[in-house]
Amino acid sequence: MTFPPGTVINIKTDYGARGDGIADDTQAILRAIQENIGPAPGPIIHFPAGVYLVSDRLPWRDAAGRWWSFLTFQGEGRDATVIKLMDFAPGFNDPSNPKTVIFTAATLSGSGPQVDWINLGEGNAAFRNYILDLTVDTGVGNSGSIGIDYLANNMGAVRDVRIRSGDGQGVCGLAMTRKWPGPCLIKNVEIMGFNYGIAVDNATYSVTFEHIRLEGQQIAGIINNNNVLAIRGLVSINSVPAVLNTGDRGLISLLDSSLTMGSQLVSAIENDAGELFARNVTTTGYLSAL
Repeated sequence: MTFPPGTVINIKTDYGARGDGIADDTQAILRAIQENIGPAPGPIIHFPAGVYLVSDRLPWRDAAGRWWSFLTFQGEGRDATVIKLMDFAPGFNDPSNPKTVIFTAATLSGSGPQVDWINLGEGNAAFRNYILDLTVDTGVGNSGSIGIDYLANNMGAVRDVRIRSGDGQGVCGLAMTRKWPGPCLIKNVEIMGFNYGIAVDNATYSVTFEHIRLEGQQIAGIINNNNVLAIRGLVSINSVPAVLNTGDRGLISLLDSSLTMGSQLVSAIENDAGELFARNVTTTGYLSAL
């Protein structure tokens, strides 16, 4: 993959990341983020083919600790570029206090709804946050891990991405639970393992999912609490519920989906007090479809 000169940061040639699956590339990636993230239009950090071993969280903020958006992680493809958490990484072993590998954020400025409510990079100005064409692997022995904690507003996507747990353990593959996720696009994403494949929270704003594959979750494929989800082309291979819709403001539209390998103890879709529209959804193995 090539780019016009001067438009893209190469994590290997510009910051010395090895991408060999042996050296710890955490500090190289953090320096690339901290020295380049800031106001729009924002940088593209290119991860050429390789396995980038990391041992800590990769938060989207500058060297002074200020949260920013307008950042893109661009890989060479899901089978070529892997950001891999070190096995038994410190701080990633407590499910009650989860820790994420990639942590996107909102740009924080002024006052009002853009403030950082609890120092989590929250807000509604998470513009142009993109994660594209790569795999995030949370390794082995990291039961408190989250693959990607994603926040984006208006313009942003996780596209052509795989998130996997090396041993099936972990809290969540793709978490979108901070204030306030969406509108944004999650497309061509595979998630393998974890308690939850995808978790979405907060009544504001909305998330669009297309061509999502979930496999081997421990509690549910997708859990939505009060947000608005449009889902087309979900493939779930799970014995647990594929979709949990909770909260009295939750709204899910689920189209053209296949929910298979279910258990007779649970239903494929469990809808609590929210609203659900489903069309052309097939299920196998479950107690009931809904």
